[in-house]
Amino acid sequence: LMSMSAWNEGMGANLVRFLKANPGYSALIIAGNGHVIYNQGIPRSVEERMPEIKNLSIYIEGAEVCPRKPEKEILKRAELIWFINHFAEQKSKKED
Repeated sequence: LMSMSAWNEGMGANLVRFLKANPGYSALIIAGNGHVIYNQGIPRSVEERMPEIKNLSIYIEGAEVCPRKPEKEILKRAELIWFINHFAEQKSKKED
């Protein structure tokens, strides 16, 4: 847990360093769910260093658990929840 926190802080600090050195730029970080869930991790690290930043977190969940109406707990994970089919391409290649 401490190593994940250090990793998140490092990524957040580097992003803020870049944004402050390059005014007017935007940035996109692609990281696993554990780095963004509940807007903790990287988003929190960045917002603590740069409170004026506009942040959007996307949490990815497997399509097989996509509910007709998402539970409140799922909706708290990020601003957007993206339900995707992780293995669709692999299944079609095996069938060929």
